[in-house]
Amino acid sequence: MIDHEELRRRLGERFGPFLGMARLAPDASTRLFHRVHRGDGTFAVLLTDPSGGRSAIERLVEAQRLLSAIGVPVPALLDAEPALASVLLEDFGDLLLADAVDGMPRDRLLSAYRDAARIAARIATRGTPLVGAGHPLADRPLARRRLRQELQFFVVRDVVRRRGPNDEALLGRLGRALDRIAEELGRHQPELAHRDFHARNMLLAQGDRLGVVDFQDTLLAPPLYDLASLLFDPYVEMDEELRCEVAAAYASEAGLTDDPLGDPRLPWVAMQRLLKALGTYAFQLVERENDRFAPAVERAERSAVATCGKIQGDFGHELHDLLVRLDFST
Repeated sequence: MIDHEELRRRLGERFGPFLGMARLAPDASTRLFHRVHRGDGTFAVLLTDPSGGRSAIERLVEAQRLLSAIGVPVPALLDAEPALASVLLEDFGDLLLADAVDGMPRDRLLSAYRDAARIAARIATRGTPLVGAGHPLADRPLARRRLRQELQFFVVRDVVRRRGPNDEALLGRLGRALDRIAEELGRHQPELAHRDFHARNMLLAQGDRLGVVDFQDTLLAPPLYDLASLLFDPYVEMDEELRCEVAAAYASEAGLTDDPLGDPRLPWVAMQRLLKALGTYAFQLVERENDRFAPAVERAERSAVATCGKIQGDFGHELHDLLVRLDFST
């Protein structure tokens, strides 16, 4: 059990003096976030990862340095203390892209999403060559085994505990289908990915500058992983024009000659992402009694059902039947 007062005292001694310190609510993370008013009058965000400890902070520092070096607009690293599992980061404010989209002028919305697409492409194309054998971010790649573990989390938290089916034959079919998804994605050469690249992890900082946060899990993942996260984001429903603009901006930045929307790998990645997200939402809804993710559930379900039609071959039809039988929203 974390003694928050003791932790606050130690953090203040190491990173202070602070004129004020306010807890920020994370999404689905166990990390602690505080906005601190520093003694020089400036504000910063203090991130503490008690469960991850020193190794998580060292990995975060490596991710920040690499992403910053390739031009990704991540918060500046102001200070770090691995012994306290904490870092002090530049404060990008509170305006999440996900919260801003409904009121944004159309041209500004398109511009923001083009920027996001270019950032995703930059991470994959410029970041991947820098993460060779032995690099800290090459450790624990999102390969077949971890992909399947995430899909199993979906089965346990969403299918069994939230939906509650007792059809063993259906669960057996689902398990084999999820094996197939993990195997398919595990066949491809991995690329560097932010790992959770969606509109709740992007902030509109001063001057509407797009900033990227929650990058501490940057790792090697299946190709197009961040593009799939952006295009199939359960927090924002994209119309066709926006999807095409995102794909075109990604292709331009990545130097692709073909439209990534037609890449046969994309729907497989999107499906894994959506099912993983549903597992997380179910855990928050059922175990944590946190209903802030409830609106994203139906969008994720509808997106997963629609994505089945983009998977080539008979497998897409089989998966569609499974999701319908699990009462996914269509």
